[in-house]
Amino acid sequence: MYTPGEEIQKFLESEVGTFLRERASKEIAELLLLLERVPPEESGNVRKLQNDIWRRRAVFEWLDEAVEEAKKAKISMAGLGV
Repeated sequence: MYTPGEEIQKFLESEVGTFLRERASKEIAELLLLLERVPPEESGNVRKLQNDIWRRRAVFEWLDEAVEEAKKAKISMAGLGV
């Protein structure tokens, strides 16, 4: 069964992957500061900021999950002697 986890892990450990993760982390921190300052009655702006934060987090959560799934599959295959 093909899982792209090993390729994703190499990408995440590359200079580009590291740059993108650091940039996303920086943007999340900036967005959280903005979110703290938005008045609650500006629900449209609150939702937009929450969505922007979610998107940046979700991308790396998906990539990290793929890496973990590949590791589990590799361990499972090794246990089966494959």
